[in-house]
Amino acid sequence: MKRISTKGALSVVGVVAAANIAITTLLPEALPLYWRSYRSVVHRSFFVGQWELYLLCVVGVLVVDGVVLGSDSALAKLARPGWSERTDLFFFAIRFFGLASTLPLLFSLGTIGLVPRWVRDRRGDSLSWLPEFPSIEVVALQFLVYWIIFDFFRYWWHRWMHESDLLWRFHRLHHDAESFTVLTGSRVHPIESVLSVLFVGIPMILLGVTPVQFTALWLIRLVVDQWQHSMVPWTFGWFGRWIVFSPIGHRIHHSQLEEHWDKNYGDIMPVWDRIFGTWYEGNVVNESVGNVPPAPQRPLVGQLLDPFAGLGSSRSQPSVVD
Repeated sequence: MKRISTKGALSVVGVVAAANIAITTLLPEALPLYWRSYRSVVHRSFFVGQWELYLLCVVGVLVVDGVVLGSDSALAKLARPGWSERTDLFFFAIRFFGLASTLPLLFSLGTIGLVPRWVRDRRGDSLSWLPEFPSIEVVALQFLVYWIIFDFFRYWWHRWMHESDLLWRFHRLHHDAESFTVLTGSRVHPIESVLSVLFVGIPMILLGVTPVQFTALWLIRLVVDQWQHSMVPWTFGWFGRWIVFSPIGHRIHHSQLEEHWDKNYGDIMPVWDRIFGTWYEGNVVNESVGNVPPAPQRPLVGQLLDPFAGLGSSRSQPSVVD
């Protein structure tokens, strides 16, 4: 993967900063909504007040991981962090301190906060030609339907990030992890977060999901995500093969072994991989994770800005491994 130069890094930062300033200067009528959205996104970046539950789940998974794996546990790795573990800690700290949406907001020039609100407010007017989501009397059944649709979108969004050279530039940061620390799921590039709002969040809004329902869906996803990024040797039996991805099921997705490449894209449910032919049917389990070739050990700023290196040049495949 190309590395961005100091000049290139300063250029990216400068363009992003200048664009944000330009919006507030040239579009004064948008200023109140822009900054209100900024404060709102930052304030709600911890899942609308559910951070206590999220943190409790993180601690619980770390404890179980530690009991099962002992000296090879995530806690042991985080106590003596190397390059990969430090990156996980950095991105988890961003989420913990409520800044998980700040970088995406800046990189998107405010649109990550404005566009979902605009779509939600106008869905019943200018978007009234879209079919309404069927009314479901039972709230639990309605939520289950939204969950299935949400996971379907997540499967294809995740798969697209691997199959598109452009999207892989940003998703690679997640797969550069050379160990699982339970916190590895927090390791997401801001541009990936921005695009996931457009390709997953907006379609869910158009289908009628409410902010509370979407928050619940996202919180469930994050809890499952913690287990998926643990090295505990659990498969969950038939449940892990059909209902919810097990730690081993997702570990295979991060494998350096060629027979595991392009497999197990599912976010929560393995059923989409089975339907679309990307489920790994073999019995080989990898004992390590990471990219091929291994990621260069870059400082955090470099990891955030490297995907922009050579972005305007001819397309090139940054990596062959998922």
